[in-house]
Amino acid sequence: MDIKPPPGASVTDAASVGAISTLVIGAARSALTLTLRVTPRASRDALSIEEGQLRVRLRAAPVDGAANAALIALLAERLGLPRRAFTIIQGETARVKRIAIAGVTADDLRQRIASALA
Repeated sequence: MDIKPPPGASVTDAASVGAISTLVIGAARSALTLTLRVTPRASRDALSIEEGQLRVRLRAAPVDGAANAALIALLAERLGLPRRAFTIIQGETARVKRIAIAGVTADDLRQRIASALA
């Protein structure tokens, strides 16, 4: 039986860390791709895994690319990679985005996400 947290709750327990292995990480050219869901205008910046997908909550508003810039900055900070390693390849104006991440392997990326959630 799966127990789901209430809407808006940040999932950082052992179950969410175990869910990292279910994240779909693809490959495109020389980078990995990751699909994630972004929630702008949140009360705080946060990363979590919900419904098998990385969920990113951002305080930034989706105006003039501010939320996209905040997304790249947050991912770079939490995953310990330079900002230039991230590129939004799909969904610039949508909540569901596909990003390319250069310079890491799939296993390394999963470890970095696990560390960011802990």
